[in-house]
Amino acid sequence: MILAILLSTVAAPNAGPTLIALEMNRPVVAVRAVFRSGSIDDPTGKEGLTALCAALMVQGGTQKLSASDLIAALFPLAGELDAQVDVEQTAWIGRVHRDNLDAYLPLFVDTLVAPRLDPKEFDRLRQNAIDDIEKRLRNADDENLGKESLSQLLYGWSTPRHPYGHYVGGSVTSLKSITLSDIKTHIARVFTRDRLTLGVSTDRTLVEALDQKLAKLPAVSAPIAHLPLPSAPPARMLIVEKDTASTAVSLGFPYAAKRGDRDGYALMVVASAFGEHRQFNGRLMQQMRGDRGLNYGDYAYIERFIQDGDSTFAAPNIGRRQQLFSIWIRPVEPQQAAFAIRMALYETRNLVDKGLSAAELEDTKLFLDGYSRLWEQTASRRVGYAIDEQFYGTPHFLSGLRERLPTLSLEEVNAALKKWIDPRKFEIAVVTKDTKTFVEQITRGAPTPITYTVEKPAAIIEEDKTIAAFPIDMDKREIKIVRAEDLFER
Repeated sequence: MILAILLSTVAAPNAGPTLIALEMNRPVVAVRAVFRSGSIDDPTGKEGLTALCAALMVQGGTQKLSASDLIAALFPLAGELDAQVDVEQTAWIGRVHRDNLDAYLPLFVDTLVAPRLDPKEFDRLRQNAIDDIEKRLRNADDENLGKESLSQLLYGWSTPRHPYGHYVGGSVTSLKSITLSDIKTHIARVFTRDRLTLGVSTDRTLVEALDQKLAKLPAVSAPIAHLPLPSAPPARMLIVEKDTASTAVSLGFPYAAKRGDRDGYALMVVASAFGEHRQFNGRLMQQMRGDRGLNYGDYAYIERFIQDGDSTFAAPNIGRRQQLFSIWIRPVEPQQAAFAIRMALYETRNLVDKGLSAAELEDTKLFLDGYSRLWEQTASRRVGYAIDEQFYGTPHFLSGLRERLPTLSLEEVNAALKKWIDPRKFEIAVVTKDTKTFVEQITRGAPTPITYTVEKPAAIIEEDKTIAAFPIDMDKREIKIVRAEDLFER
């Protein structure tokens, strides 16, 4: 039996943390300390500061232990400890066998209340953050470069500046400007008790004891940032020019739908039927990969999606007060890129105009009834979901989904789809090499047919003619081109 115990509220003035205990009789105990703090708290010119603070606190040692000593102390306990930073939440994520809990908890606590903040570790981790931008994101990870470029397109040029408008990891210039003094000031400003939710996968006694151990945290933080609606960007397409063998594509638009809304569960069904992450049941996957072999995968999301490690599931504690609808087209061969974009738009238009079929709805209901149980299969994920329920105000979120699925009608699901999903609103981010050829393909108005190395059924060939001519309606004046090495530089 799982019991969620809510002991206090984070919103009350001068309040202590929200405490959540899930009574689970398992040998491994999960611990999460999640702050309503993230990159939205980064000062202008110090973008990436929150992420760097969390990295230094978790990886840089404690007052009692150096960084290497902390690793050595965790190793015989088989204890896991990491930090996850997004725009509105920063999570300390811990996991250990209950037999080692007494030795583990002081290590977990000290990273929060007594971080070492060693100058050498600060220099090392700041350089790691810079290298992550220069060597991984811009150089070796086109898929995520495309996703982050879409985020820049949606939020980065908003006026006034939108709090989601910079990369969580910051920029090369801003990271170089951050000092250890900035770190100390920022920790005291945003990692505070009034922003904290504590969750454990065991009894109330543990979470109360953990709360007492974290009493040394600063009590009250700066106000949480206001979120203006993002303004329209100066371009509808951002092309990132890079010497790469494939073309990565992400499409999306911000919208007001969010978890817990009346249409929330209906939209979950829509996204799953259209393109569940790394599953084959979605239309996009079946049509683009299965029938045409365009790429490795094609998926749709009703929320910002960050994969949880090596799983196929969304990471908990990536909560956002504003969401987006997006499609991820994993990299395709450059000569097929224009066709792939047209096909994503074509399939979205068909989805909106025709809706889900009765068979798709029933199949997706059955799929989600089982698949959603995997989302909470570990103690850590269950604790994470319980904390997200507090963030969104959606108690019993996953069990509520399974209770709601049988009663969702085709009319209700398709009405939510038509209300919220509009392919005319898509903005597009592309990472590709030959930008001149690509721009000509999508703006000249001529069809961009797909080519195959194997014979395809006549029905697919005939539909391809319609897709190849499907309008993108993109003018050259609506396209912004940047070099990869210039992204996230300043």
